[in-house]
Amino acid sequence: MNLALFLTLGRIVLSPIFLLIYIYHVQLGISLLTLPFILIGLVVLAELTDLFDGMAARLRNQVTELGKLLDPMADSIFRLSVFLALTQGFVKLPLWLVLFFFYRDSIISLLRTVCALRGFTLAARFSGKVKAVVQGVAALAILGLMIPYALG
Repeated sequence: MNLALFLTLGRIVLSPIFLLIYIYHVQLGISLLTLPFILIGLVVLAELTDLFDGMAARLRNQVTELGKLLDPMADSIFRLSVFLALTQGFVKLPLWLVLFFFYRDSIISLLRTVCALRGFTLAARFSGKVKAVVQGVAALAILGLMIPYALG
């Protein structure tokens, strides 16, 4: 397994970790005061793996069809996990918003998979990259807003 695929799979592994920490922080002994910082750290780590996996693949000449397929799926899995968690607990994002993201990402993933099976690559578009940045910033902003709540 090359470095880029390792980073991509790492992002998928971070998804249930984020969910478990967000939902079970009390049982895990994580105080409300430290929770936002841990969650922000996980989101930053995931976003950095997103930034560096493609860079590593291109610099090391290790771009693979599997990587082209898994990278956007890993992005969706992680970000949807974050936003799904944020429908519960302190924040209470509307579930319809997360379902909208899920619907959009599912259609794109399906199209990418069909194209890959037919020997084509559905390349990422600039609008998709903008969406990813906006979602990442939104997740960080929402988690950042948990800090004053945690402080009382």
